[in-house]
Amino acid sequence: MANKFVIEVKAKGFGNLNNQLKRSVDAMKNYGNNSQRAGRQTNEFRKQIALVRNNLLLYTFALTGAARVFNSFISNVIK
Repeated sequence: MANKFVIEVKAKGFGNLNNQLKRSVDAMKNYGNNSQRAGRQTNEFRKQIALVRNNLLLYTFALTGAARVFNSFISNVIK
């Protein structure tokens, strides 16, 4: 069985450095969470824009068809 030993060295300011590292880890976790939330919101926004675009295309096609029918009706009445 191997023998283990631990050497611990503390320097001035090590406690402060440890606290700063913990804050840094927390900040990175918050950044990750915020980044994921922003990604989800962006995806939702993109879906909403796609729905608006699809509806605009449908209305455009419908209005174009109605305009052609109306145009042919008017053309026949005038002749």
